[in-house]
Amino acid sequence: MPYLLSEWRAHIQEVWGEFKAARLAVSRLKEQVHADATIVSGEHEVRERLSSADANLESTYIVRIFAAFEAALRSYDRFHFNDPDRETSAATMIDQLGALKQLRVRDDIRVGVHRVRRIRNFWAHDSDMDPDPMLIDRVRGLLQTYLDKFPKSWGWTALD
Repeated sequence: MPYLLSEWRAHIQEVWGEFKAARLAVSRLKEQVHADATIVSGEHEVRERLSSADANLESTYIVRIFAAFEAALRSYDRFHFNDPDRETSAATMIDQLGALKQLRVRDDIRVGVHRVRRIRNFWAHDSDMDPDPMLIDRVRGLLQTYLDKFPKSWGWTALD
């Protein structure tokens, strides 16, 4: 099955767009609750968790954006190594694929992508290592820059 780089990039953009929508929605609800707490009077859990939802929103979407990026990496990794069942860690894929002669991802971009991976690990896997925060726009930029090195399409055809 052929894969298009443009579709992977579009998926990351969709997740980023969802973050923007969620950020606006949470901000508006916080403002409304601040002005009139009775709008959530029957929703004790919402009132209790609204501040933490706001505080954790960007990190939650960083996890999702990295998941979309990792899916693209995995797809290309399996194709490149001609093994549709290949299981490789994200850290290994970032380094191995980024070092390929046909991709040549700059070291500073790979280092940045690893930093995003550590942020994802902290939030998704309760890692003990608390990474420095990174804005989601920077995350998106690093991941998209890495993917920019990929070919426009890859994958197996129905005849393979």
